[in-house]
Amino acid sequence: MGTPRYEKPAILAQIPRDRPCVIEASAGTGKTFTLEHLVVDLILETDTRIEEVLVVTFTERATAELRRRVREKLEELLSHSGEAEGVPDAQCWTLGPEQRRRIQAALTSVDAATISTIHGFCQRVLSEQAFHNGRLFGEKQVDARSAFSAAFLDVLRTRFAREPELKEMVRLWLESGESIESLEALLHRCSVERGALRPRFEAAAFLAALHACPLSPDVLPLFAKELKDGKVHAATSKKLQAVLAELTGWYEGVRGRQGAVPLLFALEAALGAHEKYLKEKLAGLDGVYARRVLAWVKELSAQACSPRAALVHAMLPSVQERLVQRKRELGLFDFDDMLTLVRDSLRGPRGDALAAVLRGRYRYALVDEFQDTDEVQWEVFRRLFHESAGKSVLYLIGDPKQAIYSFRGADVQTYLEACQTIVDSGGSVVRLDRNFRSTEAVISAVNRILDQGARPPFFEGVIQYPHPVSCGRTDFVSVGPDGGPAAPVHLWHFVDEGKLSADGVRGALGQKMAEEIRALLDPVTPALKLRDSKGERAVKASDIFVLTRTEKEGRDLAQWLRAAGIPVAFFKQDGLFQSDEAQDIRELLQAIADPDDRSARLRAWGGPFFGLSLEELARTRELPPSHPLLFRLAAWKALADARDYERLFSRILEDSGVVRRELFLGASERRLTNYLHLFELLLEEVGRSRCALPELVRTLQAYIEERRSPPNESGNVQRLEGERDAVQFMTMHKSKGLEAPIVFLGGGFTASPTGDVVVFHQDGKRVAWIGKPDGELSPLVDAERRADDERLLYVALTRAAARLYLPYFAELSEAERESLGEKPEAPLSGAFAHLKGGYGVLNARLQAMMGAGEAGLEQGFVRTYVPCGALAPVSTPEEALARWQPPPELLEEPPVDTRVGELRRRHAGFIVTSYSRMSAASKGGVTSDEELDELKADREAAWPVLSPDELPGGVATGLFLHEVLEKLLVPSIRDAVSEDAWAAGVKGLLERAAQCHGIEERFLPHGQRLVWNAMRTPLELTGGQRLDGIAGAARILREVEFLYPIPEASHPRLGGSALPGARYGIERGCVRGFIDLVFEHEGRVYFADWKSDLLPRYDAASVSEHVRAHYAIQEQLYTLAVVRMLGIANEAQYEARFGGSLYCFLRGMGTDVGAGVYLARASWQQVCAWEEALLHNQDWGLPLAG
Repeated sequence: MGTPRYEKPAILAQIPRDRPCVIEASAGTGKTFTLEHLVVDLILETDTRIEEVLVVTFTERATAELRRRVREKLEELLSHSGEAEGVPDAQCWTLGPEQRRRIQAALTSVDAATISTIHGFCQRVLSEQAFHNGRLFGEKQVDARSAFSAAFLDVLRTRFAREPELKEMVRLWLESGESIESLEALLHRCSVERGALRPRFEAAAFLAALHACPLSPDVLPLFAKELKDGKVHAATSKKLQAVLAELTGWYEGVRGRQGAVPLLFALEAALGAHEKYLKEKLAGLDGVYARRVLAWVKELSAQACSPRAALVHAMLPSVQERLVQRKRELGLFDFDDMLTLVRDSLRGPRGDALAAVLRGRYRYALVDEFQDTDEVQWEVFRRLFHESAGKSVLYLIGDPKQAIYSFRGADVQTYLEACQTIVDSGGSVVRLDRNFRSTEAVISAVNRILDQGARPPFFEGVIQYPHPVSCGRTDFVSVGPDGGPAAPVHLWHFVDEGKLSADGVRGALGQKMAEEIRALLDPVTPALKLRDSKGERAVKASDIFVLTRTEKEGRDLAQWLRAAGIPVAFFKQDGLFQSDEAQDIRELLQAIADPDDRSARLRAWGGPFFGLSLEELARTRELPPSHPLLFRLAAWKALADARDYERLFSRILEDSGVVRRELFLGASERRLTNYLHLFELLLEEVGRSRCALPELVRTLQAYIEERRSPPNESGNVQRLEGERDAVQFMTMHKSKGLEAPIVFLGGGFTASPTGDVVVFHQDGKRVAWIGKPDGELSPLVDAERRADDERLLYVALTRAAARLYLPYFAELSEAERESLGEKPEAPLSGAFAHLKGGYGVLNARLQAMMGAGEAGLEQGFVRTYVPCGALAPVSTPEEALARWQPPPELLEEPPVDTRVGELRRRHAGFIVTSYSRMSAASKGGVTSDEELDELKADREAAWPVLSPDELPGGVATGLFLHEVLEKLLVPSIRDAVSEDAWAAGVKGLLERAAQCHGIEERFLPHGQRLVWNAMRTPLELTGGQRLDGIAGAARILREVEFLYPIPEASHPRLGGSALPGARYGIERGCVRGFIDLVFEHEGRVYFADWKSDLLPRYDAASVSEHVRAHYAIQEQLYTLAVVRMLGIANEAQYEARFGGSLYCFLRGMGTDVGAGVYLARASWQQVCAWEEALLHNQDWGLPLAG
């Protein structure tokens, strides 16, 4: 028996071993297969050890897969004993003793081989070569977003809030409707963009252009005469004079000012709406003044830029400087620093030494997915390996047609330049051109779509498709129900009466997709089967991909499949930390961290981990410490305090029952999957940081608000919902690297938003344009956007192995209308005017193919007309909820057995009572209305008619106002010169509270006004004292909790009479409550209670009557509480220290003098009588159910 031989891929013979090479791998051509065999070939055919091969891939997943495949191939070769008969020696590996020794050595070291991501490689260089890099040993990696945020906030405090010009910029930014958070986001977006920030802004040139203004009050009459002499149309003349008069007035107001950026903000408001009109109209005039004004407008436009761009140029350098300084001082680096630090080290004085060390370690460097590179990555690999004078060989592997990550900073232009550099240096280009993914029919059909010789072609830019792939799996075919060949591409031509609408197309697409998938999955006569040399099989749900441009498009289509009973799953959906589940966990952990925070408790108890209804929530105001709700929070807090997070998260999932509820009652596994995933990530976070729970809550909040990024590349990606067989929905971007037998394209019909920064190339250089590029740059931007769309659609088209479904839009011919049975009164159309998104690129090519009737087209394409009318719409959850009516029996009050109440009273133990329970008991029992009052609900008696922008009545409104008043910064409202000046600072608080309590955005101005009036309305206090608003009080406490024993005969009395040796003790129970606000003014203490009640009138008499009718018991209990807090024991102390009780009816305050305010101070004798009444009271209200 001879020496074993193993046939190797023929493509390896084309790849040189002594010079650089570009390996261009079209979709489905076995790139990873080639890579694993190339690594093995280097080990067997040269004297290279596996430790001397560097392999860089794009993701951690690809790294793990490649390492696994290399290991398995080495193990297969080690056990191989065949001779590969009939295959020439040049196409085989000869597996003699020496080769087996190399294989065994490689297997031993495969786990130590440098197969990593680009960031992993750079991190290793930084840590192992700290001396050559000139870095500290043991530097710490930090989150890039949070590091930038810390630097921004530092500069905001030290410079932006102090230096006059920068402070003015911040003020103008806020006045434009933006926030500090959006300013930080814009600066961060610009800081991570590696392209040159444009447009440039030269302040001196701008100011010179501005102050060369030819307009003045004296010029206007001369200009008017010039228009008249020129016989300009009267309407045009009138408008031109009005516009120039407005500009003249504006300029007179800013004449001589030198603050360039503030002037830009002002100019945008003054000239922005008129610039195009002036250029158009003045260009047609020949007068002296018209030419002067036109020249001024043009020069000003040339020197100006958007205020955003100028603001970035003014502010960003300070933040970047502080960021670099802070990182170096603390020994920190972030994810992107790994690359730039290695690049900078190679540029530095020790760069040659560092390069020599790495060249000595790695003889070959293989860089995968290089089409997603950028200038920094290419400079690192060029310096290390391409410029090594033959000491190291560089292979670049990629496909420019699949360069789809420009939004992440990838730059396909850099890839093209790198390939040219390789070729110019004597390197070669090897193309993988056999597709092993798809059937021959699909490959032929897609090649026809991508035909570079077509006019117009699909690829119109620099990146093209000049080398069509051929089929590498001739045994793989798809067959129809009759066993014959199945058409590879199905075009769905949408038609409707009149023009197509976006909603109509989306609905028809979803309905048709559900219908077609049901036919594909039919267990008896499936519409398609897959056949290869191993046999024939039916299609499974997981064999089907639905690819969309955005995740929202996928969610909209998925509802049609769910309605048809088809299981669906979302692959790698972004926004895990922006999901409702992340917010649920944050609110729960906040309550665990601070169980005494009443608002946090309510949010947690109303969430999915407790699931209390609104009525049940209303009964949780006064709970005994032993109540199960409080006990559970306390038990979980004990685990958190001990930092036993593993047990804490496990107990939460087990004790709450959320897993069981979601499994048995949930519409899908999405929510449960997210809960489990989030707790896992939080466990990893505390494992890294060893932080306390409050810090973990802050970290989670930062992830939710996207002020920080999870540490790994997929940290914010939602996992697949279980392992069930389901149709896979994903974006086209997420589909890269994946394949499926059947692919539906279902998105990209509408244009994507451009954002604050637009990236394109100008003169071969990457440019990041802040704002909207001007007209001259529009062709560049459009061409780049089209090229991005071409590449993304290429990725989508090449995922399909057996069949493609493509939407199609085109106007109908007369023959088509006739064949479809068009009625004269309802003409049919297939034109889609709203097709403005990237899919238009593919649709235009399909139109050209179908319109030209290209030869052989009928062999691969089937067109089906899909009507958009007469849809059976799928209800959204919101629509279904709006139509839902409770069954009558659900509304019936259950019968009350009075014996139960008596038994509970006897065995209740200590009573912890409150105003609401005593008030309810006095009226015959605890009612939901009374409990809702404790949650700041409006009373429903005689509600007035509200205007559309006024906050409605109800619990949510009361909670919303209460939370804002509880959390607002008192100094901010106290020191504000006006409500308008204060508004920007409170906007964020209002929006967060509104989101929490379901308040619509249109009500926020009214809420703001109520809060302003509550804190700033002047008050006439006891003894003629005046207070210019509660915000101006000397001292303020909010949410003051009190607890005091129910008065007993054995207790000391306020009036001074008591039994000898009297002392306080708890016999029957306690009175407990929360006072909204306690304040001190000129030595006297007052308590205030916010009321959002809707009343017919808010004059003093009406308000007083309302308080006596509804809040008398509350006034008594709260007065006694404050008196006890102050230690008042006699009338003199009472007169000197207690100011009175204040009820603030928010809707009435500020509307008229004294309106909406109830202020009273009972006499000392009345207070003593109230205590005496409590002593003899027997009905305290039932304790809350335990």
